[in-house]
Amino acid sequence: MTSNKSSQEKNTPEENKEEEQRKQTKGLEQESQEEKTEEQERQELVHYRINRAKDTLEEVNIHVENELWSTAVNRLYYACYYAVSALLLQHKIKAQTHAGVRQMFGLHFVKKGFNRQGSGKVLY
Repeated sequence: MTSNKSSQEKNTPEENKEEEQRKQTKGLEQESQEEKTEEQERQELVHYRINRAKDTLEEVNIHVENELWSTAVNRLYYACYYAVSALLLQHKIKAQTHAGVRQMFGLHFVKKGFNRQGSGKVLY
């Protein structure tokens, strides 16, 4: 049975509660869609950075064959940088700079034992 109330009639407390619940549900659905979009974008960026790391790593052999040692080392550095930045992003850890990527990797993975401590150091 559908009631047709005039615009002057007030809703009952139950009707007000139901209306509020509908609004909350609609709001949560919109937030969920926005979160999915953000999550999808994050996953796409993780995938892109992993692919970038793989592509950059493949370049190393060409540089080694041509005895371009500095360029080969540079490509190794960037392959690691792209892979670690993808790892951080996958775990929702933010880093703005190369130094930040190294620092966050050390804090969240090396110091916690997810990686051997000596392998996370940059040697100068």
